[in-house]
Amino acid sequence: MSQAEIPKYLGKTGKAVYTKWKDIITARTGWKDEFVEQVALAAAQYELYAQACEKIAIEGATVTHRNGAIGQNPWVSIQAIAFKNVGTFSNRFGLNPAYSAKVDCFIEDDSEI
Repeated sequence: MSQAEIPKYLGKTGKAVYTKWKDIITARTGWKDEFVEQVALAAAQYELYAQACEKIAIEGATVTHRNGAIGQNPWVSIQAIAFKNVGTFSNRFGLNPAYSAKVDCFIEDDSEI
């Protein structure tokens, strides 16, 4: 895979995840060009999830707001939504073992060669 195929808006983590998922999907079902944006968007969500995890590890799950009230760190919501989005993607593409049987697999027919 050339670097040109990886969407430019992905960061280092997103590019690594995109490449890994593309390889898995290609092996399982065969790659289609229309998968590019869907896989890239999911990889971007994974990247956002990782960023939120880092922020929460540094700042904590709760923060003190300007008015002195203690509340949930906004990164917790971002983390939860990104996690849900990655899970949805994983299910649809059969990357979650519980859903892998629901996705058609690509099987090469040696008799046609």
